[in-house]
Amino acid sequence: MLFLFKCFIFFYISILIFRSVMTNQELLFNPFGKFIAKLTGPLFNNLLKSYNKEQTNRFIPLIIIFIVFFMGIIYWLFSGRSLILNILQGYIDAVLFLYFFYLFSLIIGIFNGTTNISFISTFFHRAGLPLVSLSRRLVKIQSNNIVFIAITLLTLTYFIVEVVLIGTQNFFYTQTFLIQPAFFKSIANILMSLLFILRLYTWLIIIRVLLSWVAPDPYNMVVQILYALTEPVMAPFRKIIPPLGFIDISPIILIFVIEFIRILLNRMILFILY
Repeated sequence: MLFLFKCFIFFYISILIFRSVMTNQELLFNPFGKFIAKLTGPLFNNLLKSYNKEQTNRFIPLIIIFIVFFMGIIYWLFSGRSLILNILQGYIDAVLFLYFFYLFSLIIGIFNGTTNISFISTFFHRAGLPLVSLSRRLVKIQSNNIVFIAITLLTLTYFIVEVVLIGTQNFFYTQTFLIQPAFFKSIANILMSLLFILRLYTWLIIIRVLLSWVAPDPYNMVVQILYALTEPVMAPFRKIIPPLGFIDISPIILIFVIEFIRILLNRMILFILY
């Protein structure tokens, strides 16, 4: 129950981020934009109706902070720990989610415009642009290699924020602020989340393969999201691994690679925690 609630919260945070990178025209006419506008309409059309689009975008970070605070209160209602510990846990979980969201946005952004993935990939690309722009100010690189600098900057930011949050949480337990345990816990959090994401990604690939047998509508929003999430990984494998006749075996090889990575991650988690 709590897991589903957390998934819903993170889903809505994603929706808010996508809204912030869309234009008014896209919210009115784009199929994905209309979906975003429908989900966020009760909030923006009622509470913030006196503000224009640019002004409401400035409220989105504050709205996300408030939503995560509310999530911490829900944690508290379902656990026996103190309120402050649950609120901190809410922000720890949210920072981890945002790290992966922007990581995927940067990776998908590399392929935006180079391959025909989906129109939704454009919004992922826009979500990652502020990090890319900041990286270009720090390092004068004009090619797509700047994405690796942006990923490094994103990862460093994640560790700094997460170590502070986890260290603060540990302080309420032990009355001492220890950086090393907080650092290792933040690494373990990333690895455990990757395990879950890789398992989910395996199922997305299987669904993508099954859909290819029935020729789905390429403009369907669900199909667009599925393509946006899987094509950046499947496309390179398709180029490396030739088909056997009319059968594309690259998804099978990719699933084997993912399972191998999951085994390595499991061993790394056991090494870090134990």
